Amino acid sequence: MVNKRATDPERADDGLRPRRKQKLSDDQLRRKRASDREAQRVSREKTRCHVAHLESIIEALQAGQDDRVHLLIEQVSQQKTELSRLKNALNSIFKIAEVSRQTTDSLPVHRSRSNSTQEHNAGDLLDSRAEKVAAPLASQFRSNLESGQQAQPPVLTAGVTELTARAPTDTELEYPISIAQLASSIIKRKDLDGRYWFLAGTLLSHLRKTRGEYPLSTASDEDIVIRAIFEGWSAVIERYPLDRGFQWLKELDENIYFSGTAEGRLVHLRNSRLQFLHQMQPDAGWNHALPEFFAPGPLQQNMEHDPLIEYFPWPGFRERVLFSPRRYATDQFMGALAQNARFEWPYDPHDVFIKDPVSGLYSYSATFQQKVMDFSCYTVKESFFDCFPELRQDIPQYGVPAVVRSVCLTDESGSPDTARHEHSFP
Repeated sequence: MVNKRATDPERADDGLRPRRKQKLSDDQLRRKRASDREAQRVSREKTRCHVAHLESIIEALQAGQDDRVHLLIEQVSQQKTELSRLKNALNSIFKIAEVSRQTTDSLPVHRSRSNSTQEHNAGDLLDSRAEKVAAPLASQFRSNLESGQQAQPPVLTAGVTELTARAPTDTELEYPISIAQLASSIIKRKDLDGRYWFLAGTLLSHLRKTRGEYPLSTASDEDIVIRAIFEGWSAVIERYPLDRGFQWLKELDENIYFSGTAEGRLVHLRNSRLQFLHQMQPDAGWNHALPEFFAPGPLQQNMEHDPLIEYFPWPGFRERVLFSPRRYATDQFMGALAQNARFEWPYDPHDVFIKDPVSGLYSYSATFQQKVMDFSCYTVKESFFDCFPELRQDIPQYGVPAVVRSVCLTDESGSPDTARHEHSFP
């Protein structure tokens, strides 16, 4: 059977012949051109947005890179500073070791065994010598209190000079007595009533007498104080070499004020450090950073007194100590004060400081700096007045607003003038 499609020439021609393109009308052409233009416009807009997005990503990456480079530079600078400090410390140790070696070589041979024993027992010797220094000073301190004299701690310089001026013997080498060793010897004196006042005052007196002999570094004071409270003194010692002023404050904080609140210990360290610097360097202007109620009154300016009283923030109390040192230079008073002193801080304890995210250093917050200047924030708990009721008019009570305190004192005394310090330092 013959294929009909193949044999039909008309159909074959229709299958091979190309179809004609339909001609678009003018209206259709206009719509097509408009559609093409719109598609091109949308494509260009998308490309422009994508390019802008890529450019913003590149800028962000470059900015982050700059921050990281800056942070790395800061870290390298800190590492260089730390390495320099360690290098200086090692050089100092090497010099001390060299001097010690030369001294040992110059001693007679028959004393070498004795010297070896002394080196092994250096710590015991230092503790023994510290006790020898503290014992007579404690006796003099007790005698002053019993006789009604001012409770000014005896001068420590003579005792230390006597010990360090002697030549070495078969039983003793020359080692310096540190602040920590003297403090430990004083704290062990359980028979001495007032050893905490004695601890603070005696060491302070010694530091005042030896001013100029030891350098004071103040560049990192805020970081040291805050770090000591919130990270511990061990973290501070790992980071900084403490000058003798901070060594003294460390002993006070660890032996007396350790049970207080974080903000209370912080404000005590902050003000005590500034007062100490002012006593060491009276013309340097350190007192300008202290609250105004630390300024000495007429009696304090004109009467010889224990310099320790200048560290208490209450003017009325400081005047009382001038006339009644035996009343307050006792373990009962220092213990009650350490247990009951409170700094009014209504915020989270960590709000007292801010931390630099780059350097990692601490500094006081603006709110804390403002509260430090407010006399009404330096309070004690009500139980403190059970033992020392006469101080109600001199020291604000914890948890009682200043206005209520003022009214209560006025009612008790019958005259608003009695509440002098409540109004003198608002």
